[in-house]
Amino acid sequence: MTNSFYYPYISQRAWSGLVEHLKNGIPSVVDANYIKSKLSMNGNGAQRLVSALKKMGLLDDKGCPQNSLKELADETKYAQVCGNIVNKVYPDSLNSAFPDVDSCDVIAVRNWLIENNHLQETTAYKYASTYTMLRSCAQEKQTDRDLPEQISENCEKNGIQENQPIFINIPVNAQPSQIDYIMASAAKHLSGRGYSINFTLN
Repeated sequence: MTNSFYYPYISQRAWSGLVEHLKNGIPSVVDANYIKSKLSMNGNGAQRLVSALKKMGLLDDKGCPQNSLKELADETKYAQVCGNIVNKVYPDSLNSAFPDVDSCDVIAVRNWLIENNHLQETTAYKYASTYTMLRSCAQEKQTDRDLPEQISENCEKNGIQENQPIFINIPVNAQPSQIDYIMASAAKHLSGRGYSINFTLN
């Protein structure tokens, strides 16, 4: 972990976009030009994102990808990489204040950063949004990854035929990254088997 009160900031959109591009190949160098071309960001925004990736330990000082950046493109290692970033970058006092993903609310984390690190509200919110995103990704359980397969097995056991609708309830307090994963994973594992999928928030 670090003793500095400078924390990385990457939006959910930029993070997800970067990970998707990494799945298509790992560049030899990740610099502002790479970010601008892949994520359509301006020069200052691209440079700040590169700095954040270096802060996370995903790039070295020259912008060369580390093993952890390469592992982000591997779905089996993604959650572990995010967890390692959390442990490396953020203080133990912050992590212990929010022991699980349910308590890790962006407003609560923002307030913690303001109180303990004396940050401005806008800055604290940006840092908090990245922190909660990483925590959500890091605490994704293997059982959650197996959910589509479990649903498929239950459909077969209960006699649900192909083309019959399946309703998947998503908690209203789910993080965007969790919702994206559930929807994409269900589409991948269930749609191909002929089931009609319906998502609801409750």
